[in-house]
Amino acid sequence: MTDQKQKPTHEVRFGTVKVAVWENNSREGKTFHSFDLRRSYRDQSGEWHDQKISLNLGEIAKVRAALAKVYEDYHLLPEFKRDETADRQGMGEGAES
Repeated sequence: MTDQKQKPTHEVRFGTVKVAVWENNSREGKTFHSFDLRRSYRDQSGEWHDQKISLNLGEIAKVRAALAKVYEDYHLLPEFKRDETADRQGMGEGAES
């Protein structure tokens, strides 16, 4: 028997942000999915690192709503200056695999 590393059933990447969908089975034999949200970044020495949070399906809408609210509130601040370089790095690079 060979040991095969489990692979996600689906992945989506936007720049340095990636979501992987994992299919799992409960002890009762029911199938459920979990979602890993990863943000990649380089440290001062240039080495790559990942930050990861795992979510269940019910948490995704809550996280999305919280991020949308923070994004909206942040843009209303008078001292906000749009960093177009950061916007270009994080958007427009979406690809599904």
